Amino acid sequence: MRRDRFGRGGAFRCRVCGKMTRDTGHLEANFEMCRYCIELAELDNSLSDGYITQEEYDLEAARIEKERNQ
Repeated sequence: MRRDRFGRGGAFRCRVCGKMTRDTGHLEANFEMCRYCIELAELDNSLSDGYITQEEYDLEAARIEKERNQ
């Protein structure tokens, strides 16, 4: 018998972008957000805390968006 890897209630809708997703080890379920929205939120925090420049932010945000749309 094959076991369902998602378990009961394993999929959920991201509260930011609305995409159906599941927990893949990036704590998605804890935040009810998809991996990409979590990465963008972390990036926003890094910029607002002064850890990265606007140029670095723009490059990384473009990479995340490109990966999301693949």
